[in-house]
Amino acid sequence: MTGKTIRDITADIRKCDFRGCTVFGKFQNTKAKLEYTNNNLPKKYIDRLINYKVSDDAVLTTTDVYIAMLEGRFVKGIKGLDNVKQMVDYNLVPLKEQIWNYRKVIREYNIDISYTGAFIYEYGMESIGRENYYINLEARAKDAYLKGDMDYVSKVYNELDKETKQSIVSLALKDRKRSFC
Repeated sequence: MTGKTIRDITADIRKCDFRGCTVFGKFQNTKAKLEYTNNNLPKKYIDRLINYKVSDDAVLTTTDVYIAMLEGRFVKGIKGLDNVKQMVDYNLVPLKEQIWNYRKVIREYNIDISYTGAFIYEYGMESIGRENYYINLEARAKDAYLKGDMDYVSKVYNELDKETKQSIVSLALKDRKRSFC
């Protein structure tokens, strides 16, 4: 190191062309300044850099949660977990199906895991940006019911919250379908 602090380092990506990309990496959590031109970085991503910034009081905890998840450790007891509101752009692809081990924590703390690539292994590239939908059993169960996929609804029924169970049972009674509880 040449005596520069992290505040002096610049990530110069002006020669890179990110147009068409949907997963960009973890620029928003770095203290380094990001230099770009309007031509090489899509406005959508520039907006994401602004909108999905991990707050300073949550950076260390978010990183701790990320590392713990990658190492397969329990994250529920990590100090400051309440401050972790999003993990956008943290690469959770290596977790593969292990991501399901953390769904209750993600739902309970309303952690946004969009663009983490968490479900690429299971659902393919179309899952990018929809990770929180896959984690949300309630939304998926309602969608499955409306599509007539009672096998899925039966499979996740016991894990649904009370309100969602009542909603689905009410829909079933209105449609005069058998109860599946």
